[in-house]
Amino acid sequence: MRPLAPGYQPPAAMAAHPVAKPADVPAPAPADAAADPRVGLPEGWSATRDAGGKVYYWHRQTKKVQWDRPTAETPIQ
Repeated sequence: MRPLAPGYQPPAAMAAHPVAKPADVPAPAPADAAADPRVGLPEGWSATRDAGGKVYYWHRQTKKVQWDRPTAETPIQ
């Protein structure tokens, strides 16, 4: 890439489209369990989808797999 010539001025079209400042960028919407089934799972649990798109849950340490969303009271043995 070659350096810009001294006194270079960008085309007027570029000036009409300023770069967004961080304050101008909206914060992302909070995720919820409906949009992301991993949100709010008890520690050690993860969620994924089968080939048909159905969500299932698995415990990373014990390798327990289940269709029902686990709660803090779900036994992991």
